[in-house]
Amino acid sequence: MTATTHHALILASADTAQVVHDALADLPELFFIQAETTEDALAHIGARSLAFIVMDPSLPALDAPSVAAGLVGLPQTRMPPVLLITDDLERPDLYDQVPPLLIDHVIRPLDPTLIRAKLLFFSAFFRHRIAMEQSIQELEKVYDRFMEQHKAMLSQISAKKELLASLSTFINQVHPFVSRIQAATFFLRQAPDLPQRLHPSVTQIRTAGKQMSRTIQNLRRFRNRETAQPDLFTDRKGQIRPGRILFATPFSDEFMIVHHHLNHRIKADLFQAESTDQAMAVVADVRPDLILIHHRLKDGSGLHLLEKLIRLGTRAPVIFTVDGNQLKS
Repeated sequence: MTATTHHALILASADTAQVVHDALADLPELFFIQAETTEDALAHIGARSLAFIVMDPSLPALDAPSVAAGLVGLPQTRMPPVLLITDDLERPDLYDQVPPLLIDHVIRPLDPTLIRAKLLFFSAFFRHRIAMEQSIQELEKVYDRFMEQHKAMLSQISAKKELLASLSTFINQVHPFVSRIQAATFFLRQAPDLPQRLHPSVTQIRTAGKQMSRTIQNLRRFRNRETAQPDLFTDRKGQIRPGRILFATPFSDEFMIVHHHLNHRIKADLFQAESTDQAMAVVADVRPDLILIHHRLKDGSGLHLLEKLIRLGTRAPVIFTVDGNQLKS
């Protein structure tokens, strides 16, 4: 097995399992696990992430409702889709236990072409989910690096505030003293009875006072400039704002998965664009702080959007997401 192997669970007889094997024989990345009891099924469901499950509820040792309950108990992002094998034309009861988009069925006699079509869809859904999870992990790494930098910046800001507070105290204490020196030396030089031999000393004191006054003025300008620096992620009015993330993808389910994972974890607004043109419009309108790009957009390849962003000279970090099959091709 390679690192890209995807596991699929078959809860059916050997004959049915063989039909599934033959229908997907050209997909070497799929590794099939067969089980015929409820205990084995639940063990496999809890042990690994599954691309899909093929289940025949009529197996004697299989309690299909218990298996469905085990699936529903999984985190929503790990729940595999289920293809039911049934003899009945009526809608199976298990549809009421499993979310609608994660269940389908075929009727005996089995049609390999129909089985292949349904399982290919499930397999593609699984690959998109894995790609989203990897994108989210990369996004979390970016967020962790940002938070480390942000904490370091907060530490620097705290140290700078202490320095500026000490500086303000120093200026407030020294400035009156320097002003008195300058006033006293001015009147001394104007005094008609000041001995001639004291004139050089008074001039030196007055010059030192002027130098101290210029130093205080420079310290004030430094203090005012440092305290006027804008906060990180502020709007044009100087108000602190949340981050902005653009996710260019035509798949609403993928966008919702990312939104679900980011909600309450990162203080950011998430924007979706389904095409290159929409993405460029969002970039121009909101100037995102981070951009995620799916490799396939409604109007072509995500690489086209990436090229446009590079030519535009965007400074926002970019995460480009691809399926495992795209990496091998």
